[in-house]
Amino acid sequence: MLRGSGRTARIALPHLSSACLAVLAALPLSACEGADPAAARGGGDFARACAACHGTDARGLQGLGANLRTSEFVADSTDEDLIDLIKAGKDATDTHPAMPAKGGVPSLTDERLADIVAYIRSLRDD
Repeated sequence: MLRGSGRTARIALPHLSSACLAVLAALPLSACEGADPAAARGGGDFARACAACHGTDARGLQGLGANLRTSEFVADSTDEDLIDLIKAGKDATDTHPAMPAKGGVPSLTDERLADIVAYIRSLRDD
């Protein structure tokens, strides 16, 4: 809402498809409110590179991506290990298909991958 106007603010994002906007709109607000800046930045990249398999809430999609909120692997890994995994991708397993390098978004830099890791950590169900 625009302060004092009673009207809703509209932001033009012409470079994003309606599907991307729908994913961004579904992200939990708690992931950005009060979060560190890296986690807030990482939410958009997570939506673009990870949510198709791990879900917009990082709880995973059956047969596609693991639940990152409760993953022991995520909890036990260092940020650097997770960045390396996202950067390289992961081979298919009996329960999940292969994860493409950088979630299929080759333009993601190491800094943006670190932001994604910060975002994932901000969602943890500990």
